[in-house]
Amino acid sequence: MNVFFCDLCNESIPQADLELGRAVRRNERLICAACEAAMSSGTARAAPAPAEAAPPHLVASHAPAAAPQSSSSVSAVALAFSSVALVAGVGASAYLFWRLEDEATRLEQ
Repeated sequence: MNVFFCDLCNESIPQADLELGRAVRRNERLICAACEAAMSSGTARAAPAPAEAAPPHLVASHAPAAAPQSSSSVSAVALAFSSVALVAGVGASAYLFWRLEDEATRLEQ
């Protein structure tokens, strides 16, 4: 069983709140219904009424899985990998150009 806590008030968040969408994930933070309602300044209700609950086919029926990884961390890793690949490519190109220039000079002599 996974136990989740609100990153703002450090209160535990029941698994049912996550499954029904009462607790939300904003970037890397998990926010309970009470903190979400306080942050939204009353524009959204803290939790949907029982009649508004998610349909049963949308609720996960299997054992709780690990929290999904946020897309921001995936994109950060992809950006870091792309940056390293770009720097390595530029360095390799500069080295090969330098070697080609040396060989051309050597052949001219």
